[in-house]
Amino acid sequence: MGQKEANLDMAEVHEGYCGAHQCEIKMIWLLRSKGVYWSTIADNCKAYARGCLKCQRHRPLKHLPIEDFHFIENL
Repeated sequence: MGQKEANLDMAEVHEGYCGAHQCEIKMIWLLRSKGVYWSTIADNCKAYARGCLKCQRHRPLKHLPIEDFHFIENL
């Protein structure tokens, strides 16, 4: 399987007909269930899912403070 066919399969599984934007683990599972496999499937699916601009725009934001918490002792 060439890189062009692998990219087409990953695009079909990631975006799908409904635009589900599956994560890398789900992509690997769906590709294997279709009977598609190559040696670097995990790395390629990870890179494809992390490179999706729509996923980057709509991912959940982490609401963490910029600095560490400071504990206050009760007297």
